[in-house]
Amino acid sequence: MLVRFFRSNQAFFLVLIPLLGACIWLPSFFHPVFAKAPNAMPLFSLLSKGLGAYPLISVILAFLLLVLEAFLFNQILDKYELSGKQSYFPALLYFVFFSFVPQLLCLNPALVSIVFILLALNCVLGTHRISNAMPACFEAGFYAAIASLFFFPMVRSLVFVWIAVLLLRP
Repeated sequence: MLVRFFRSNQAFFLVLIPLLGACIWLPSFFHPVFAKAPNAMPLFSLLSKGLGAYPLISVILAFLLLVLEAFLFNQILDKYELSGKQSYFPALLYFVFFSFVPQLLCLNPALVSIVFILLALNCVLGTHRISNAMPACFEAGFYAAIASLFFFPMVRSLVFVWIAVLLLRP
């Protein structure tokens, strides 16, 4: 019944999903920690220097990033009709799956870099609708490169960008 409720496409889910997420994140809000990444990449180390003394702000920023990522993921699925029917259920699943990993309940490099990976995915999926895909491919590669400046293992996403372009563009 709960799944059927979230499969409807109603605007109050824009408020309900962050409220449910805030309930999941309550322990993290009351006992904030800042994840120390010893091998942080340059952009995340710059960000962590500024927020290192304020763990609550870093947890709030991580929460807002996760909300943004969930709705961006949902928007990509709806825009390219990958989930069949438009609903906020993918956003809910995305938020819940990332909220139950204790290491992701604070600002960390993977959480920041996923925003850029989702933007790259949006660019790559849009290449099948346009005649000249070179600017979109460049933009997708640029987003993937920025993601790797926050979290180095995301450099592998550059390979996936080119594989996706090869599959989507004959």
